[in-house]
Order: sequence, then structure tokens, then C-alpha cells
Amino acid sequence: MLERSDGQPGYFEAYRESHEKRRRHDGWCCFVVYRPHGRSGCTLINDEMTRASTLALLR
Repeated sequence: MLERSDGQPGYFEAYRESHEKRRRHDGWCCFVVYRPHGRSGCTLINDEMTRASTLALLR
């Protein structure tokens, strides 16, 4: 697990309405870990695509 710049672990939060819409349409989600640099640049560290149907919502 990579940490945010403030030292906390990263996390992902999905809203039920948009998540259900992606699931109904067999949609995908893309997660990207990046490191910002300068005023307008960033470096991609890692990325992963997964089907919305494989993601669980927190209750």
C-alpha cells in the first residue's frame, strides 16, 4: 500500500448510484497511483483496471 503525501494510507470511495450504473452497463474502473511534481506535472507509478462488478461497496 502506498501512502498519501500526508502519511495516511490511500483509499477509494465509490458512491452507490454511480457504482450501480457502472455495474449495470458492465463498466470498468481505473485506479492510478501517481506522484505530483512541480506545478502541473505528475508521474504515474502504477495503474490497474478492474470491472465494476468485482468491487464491493462498504456498508
